[in-house]
Amino acid sequence: MARAFLNNKLQLLVPKTFMEQSQESIAEKYPDPNSRPSVVLSDKEEFSTLKIIEMSQKLRDNEVARYKGFHMSNMKKESNLEWLGDGIKTINGKTVGFIKVIYTDRNTFGYFFFTSMDGKLLFLMFNCVDKLWPALEETAEKIVNSLKVK
Repeated sequence: MARAFLNNKLQLLVPKTFMEQSQESIAEKYPDPNSRPSVVLSDKEEFSTLKIIEMSQKLRDNEVARYKGFHMSNMKKESNLEWLGDGIKTINGKTVGFIKVIYTDRNTFGYFFFTSMDGKLLFLMFNCVDKLWPALEETAEKIVNSLKVK
């Protein structure tokens, strides 16, 4: 189901089972306002989650690849990651970077994707327990490939 977020500046296809968490719940779970998601959606059990974070960092479309390299270099310092893939693609006219990993210490799959919106970094994360990843891979790809920034 296509849903609009961030004052209709972002549109994504999100499973009907994903419910948006309240701002109070988000503030409680993510107390640091500098890294707090603007939107968090999850299934009923919170086995899978989609986070949308509007970052203050300036970013233009032609800088997405450089940001991906920077983000990957920071992530590679972590010893608890199994790398599944990364790349740059164009989705609905926007340059989008992505990184896929398994956090082996948490048994969690992470699909990070990012682009520019209003000249700033828009960072999105799809997470799920790793045993659900094979079944949810198509769902995650549909979310990513549906991204529309106005």
